[in-house]
Amino acid sequence: LIMNLSEHMRYLLQSDCELVSLRSEANHTENYIRLRKNITGRKCDVIWTIAEEIEEEMVPTLCIQTFVENSFKYAKHSQVGEKLIIHISASLLETEEGNFLNIRVRDNGNGYDEKILEEINDNLPEGRGVGIHNLKQRCKILYDNRVEFFFYNDGGAVSEFIMALEERKEETGEDHESRAKEDEEGKEKER
Repeated sequence: LIMNLSEHMRYLLQSDCELVSLRSEANHTENYIRLRKNITGRKCDVIWTIAEEIEEEMVPTLCIQTFVENSFKYAKHSQVGEKLIIHISASLLETEEGNFLNIRVRDNGNGYDEKILEEINDNLPEGRGVGIHNLKQRCKILYDNRVEFFFYNDGGAVSEFIMALEERKEETGEDHESRAKEDEEGKEKER
């Protein structure tokens, strides 16, 4: 428990990191889930589906954990003691407009209340959905208009966002040498 808490705090205090690899965010979220299970005793299974080729894509910190936290806090069941099941998926969408990363978190609770759905889909901060509102604001700054959020009910609450991926150019030996030279020149100027 103490190790999970320590790891969680270390991740949260990375003040200089707005973006992390998808793998890092997934690892942090796994740690958060272990922490919540230990603290609350709530039974929970998590099903991950993340394509290997996108694990190193950069994503905003807490972009998955925010939705998982909401599942732990708000997913209610009709039967007492029913196990919380969270499905987390990330996939690559290739379109004519470019490549996008689609991240979806779905739980098996009773879904979003209609009023809350209206508030978070219309971006109306009413004192609820603070984590979602903050994530949306950070993404707006990071991605301008190249990010979309969708919140809906489908056998439970579904939180989904689609963000543009930066185009990657294949680095050649010349590119690597040029970048290394620029890095070295920058270090010389600092001295």
